[in-house]
Amino acid sequence: MEKPVAIIEITDSCVRLVVGNVVNNKPIIIYTTEKPISGLVARGEIVDFANLVSVISSLTSIKDEEAKLIINVTEATVIFPPIGFQIFQTEKTTNVVSPTSIIEKIDIQNVISLVKKEPVPGRNEIVDIIPDSFILEQNRAFSVPPIGQKSNSITIFPKVHTLPVRVVSSYKEAVENSHIRAKRCLVSPYAISDLIKASEGTPSNYILVDINAGYSAITTVGNHSPFSSAYFLLGENDLILAVSSSFGISEDKAKDLLDTYGINDRSLNFKPVIATSVMDNGRQRTFTLDDLNDVIRHFMKDYFTQLDAAYYSLLSGSSEKAKQLPIIIIGGFDNLYGFENLAKQHFIDASDVILFSTKCIGARDSKYAATIGALLVSSRYKGSLSDQRAKVSQVGRVDENKGK
Repeated sequence: MEKPVAIIEITDSCVRLVVGNVVNNKPIIIYTTEKPISGLVARGEIVDFANLVSVISSLTSIKDEEAKLIINVTEATVIFPPIGFQIFQTEKTTNVVSPTSIIEKIDIQNVISLVKKEPVPGRNEIVDIIPDSFILEQNRAFSVPPIGQKSNSITIFPKVHTLPVRVVSSYKEAVENSHIRAKRCLVSPYAISDLIKASEGTPSNYILVDINAGYSAITTVGNHSPFSSAYFLLGENDLILAVSSSFGISEDKAKDLLDTYGINDRSLNFKPVIATSVMDNGRQRTFTLDDLNDVIRHFMKDYFTQLDAAYYSLLSGSSEKAKQLPIIIIGGFDNLYGFENLAKQHFIDASDVILFSTKCIGARDSKYAATIGALLVSSRYKGSLSDQRAKVSQVGRVDENKGK
């Protein structure tokens, strides 16, 4: 069995580590953990670099007595947020090095190096290169590197994933300053789309809505591959803050209310109090489900307005059929009771609205979607900027008799 792969994802709310591998195209999760980082990352931007590095460093050596595991992480695949995510396509051709015209790994590296030299639009830099196909003489096409095939030339048709230089440098430096080598870097919508591709019964063409703590990203996906992406600065934390501010309660209490009740339109003969707070004049104020519904609906009206702006911007110039693409929603509000109905009422033109959830044992919550998708991507060679898989240096079992 292959050595386990380490995946690190840095979100507004936590640093998440997933360790696992892939067997028969199925992700096998060995270990998961996350560390809270409230205030260290905001809206996808690192704002407290030193403390973030400290948190990531704490993940380099893990001893879990309960799971009987010892994990030392020296290399990892790192997931970047889609802040400023842009995708472009190109075509590059190179001659095969070998005098026998047999394609070797160096030929794949050479043609990818030509892509790496391609000018990048805006102030972005290349994060990953995803080949759609390799073309050899006689117009022979391959979806994977055609090593061992015979041809005098090789052409690559890739999608190039790019992010702003500041995003790439800050996230990569945070990981590498924690003494973890960033062996490969992926943008989250690509990782998520790879997981969706591996899930039975999911469409190949859709609009992906990924709701994070401090932002939301919307990505057009065609033939299981991201084509374009946009984001806006509203997420799960903003709804929590809206309830917290309106009710005058802590954010933790506001989150508990959202998790417990969501949008509850059931007709009740009585209106039980679900929260209380003390006003400036010292008087106590009480809140019912109707008050919570009002706050959520007011927030969602603003949220869908901003989502629509990103949605129609991405589909600008597309045919009317594009508006019929199914919507796949992941993260954030997917556990909010009543949100699915709101989404279906909003996207009335879409052929379907799907709240996607992971079914991987050990990581069933949708918050693991990007990390599990990255695990699938990292398990195979895709002609990316990395030349081999990121691996955990050591996974061992705790010796219960040691020291006795």
